[in-house]
Amino acid sequence: MRTLKYAWRFLMRSKSYTIINLLGLAFSLACSIILIRYIHRELTVDAHSVDPEHIIIPLRDMEGNIHPGSLQQDWTEADSVYILDHQIVEQCRLMLQQRDNVVYENSNYAMNIAAVDSTFFHFFHYPIVAGEASLEAPNDAIITQHYARNIFGKENPIGKVLEYYGKNITIKGVIGELDCKSLLQFDILVSYRLIERWQRMDISLMRILPE
Repeated sequence: MRTLKYAWRFLMRSKSYTIINLLGLAFSLACSIILIRYIHRELTVDAHSVDPEHIIIPLRDMEGNIHPGSLQQDWTEADSVYILDHQIVEQCRLMLQQRDNVVYENSNYAMNIAAVDSTFFHFFHYPIVAGEASLEAPNDAIITQHYARNIFGKENPIGKVLEYYGKNITIKGVIGELDCKSLLQFDILVSYRLIERWQRMDISLMRILPE
């Protein structure tokens, strides 16, 4: 008890010294918290993916032909592993198109779009805020909650019709914000079948059987 009293008296006598130390301690704690949060965020990138250990992105040549892990000339076994067709459980095409736009009630809205197959939600889990996570029909679309507020405000976006490249797309569902950082950045999900030939090359995701 006496030690605490002596310490308190010393701190009161040396107020400038005390303030400097307290500020240094507070700054150190703040930096530690920021660093820990940053490390955690980077270690959990795309943590919303379902069973990521068994998802692969196959090789693709300049003509767009897909080679699921096939070995090519000058490649070593360390670079690639051959995947047999029967090992592929399901797959999903994914095409990201940035800085695009949609039309709603004669107004243009800038957005980032992702064209995906209906199996997209078998590979990634997103919280469903309204409607359903369904892209069964070519004109189905799913919008993020943040982007829905930008276009529709407080109105219910389910059933709303947007125009994209001269085609009408209907909002079937609204997805919420993720708890983790994601490399997939989009405002609207549309069916890959909406347009016969997209302007950009897609990425194919494949789920394979566990060894």
